[in-house]
Amino acid sequence: ITYGDWSSDVCSSDLENKIIYFEVVMNDKDSVIDSTRADGNGKFQLPNASSKLDYYLLRSDDRNLAYLILKGGESIHINGDAKNLDKTYSVTGSPETNELLELRRFERQLSDSLNHQYTVIRDMAPEKKDSAGMNLQRLYEEAMRRFSLDFIKRHPASIVSLSASQYLDKSKDLSVFIELDSVLRFNYPVNRYVQEFASQVYGLKLLPVGSTAPEIKLKTPGGKEVMLSSLRGKIVLVDFWASWCLPCRKENPRMVELYDKFKGRDFEMLGVSLDEDTVAWKEAISHDHLAWIQVSELKKWESKAANDYAVQEIPFNVLIDRNGKILAKGLHGTELEVEVNKAVKGAL
Repeated sequence: ITYGDWSSDVCSSDLENKIIYFEVVMNDKDSVIDSTRADGNGKFQLPNASSKLDYYLLRSDDRNLAYLILKGGESIHINGDAKNLDKTYSVTGSPETNELLELRRFERQLSDSLNHQYTVIRDMAPEKKDSAGMNLQRLYEEAMRRFSLDFIKRHPASIVSLSASQYLDKSKDLSVFIELDSVLRFNYPVNRYVQEFASQVYGLKLLPVGSTAPEIKLKTPGGKEVMLSSLRGKIVLVDFWASWCLPCRKENPRMVELYDKFKGRDFEMLGVSLDEDTVAWKEAISHDHLAWIQVSELKKWESKAANDYAVQEIPFNVLIDRNGKILAKGLHGTELEVEVNKAVKGAL
């Protein structure tokens, strides 16, 4: 597939007479820019319709797709097996796309390797699968962080380094976030991803680890006023979420497990909802079995608490020590459980 003149060399007749879509990747729903139909040999051409640096997608269906990063005006050649395009395509003419492929393929190889190890342990010693899963998840996060730090060092001005930054530790790697933000804003001041990243970094700098957590004074669904400062003496996890936030709802079962594991051990959670519909908020609390303290202003993104904590996206959490100091922010998965465990043990 040559992009710019797009002359296709997709290695499979499986594309025969299929429609090929070219889309720009969006946060909510990808937007189709152009399309064409492959010929009887599975070959096709498309003009380069990209006009600015962005993430794009070439696909024949939801399973066979190729992610691209284009600036506009390139002539790109793509080879791949149309029956397994995502795992087989290669690109010439787009350095940024090749950087993206480097990152994605390392992540895939690592995931495949660790998943294989987990499967072996699960089948041979089922009683060890939970602890093994946690250990392998920790290995995954550490390996991805090390690779991403090296990747960003090698590609300090690449837009792909934004994708790599998601694997960094927001507490330990703040200086890397700040430097990357500075370089990318200089090179791509109007790029939407760079602007979103700048807002994220601003939030990280605004309330760094070790600073005092801002007061939260909000009401529960029953109308009782709760203050964050009333929980001093405990390790507190402030969890920003909303009933309308699908990633939040998917995360809630893990949050329930976390709460059940650490409650009664000088640990408390405070859910701060960015809802505006009282009924939807209450129904989500009940449906997801959220037994910890829940409060909200019911002002969605106009929430003062969200602004005070520079919340740019949800779910988002802040771990606070017994003296009201911030220990960590934006933790998920095994990393969150590990940090809570360390904090609780340190508070005893």
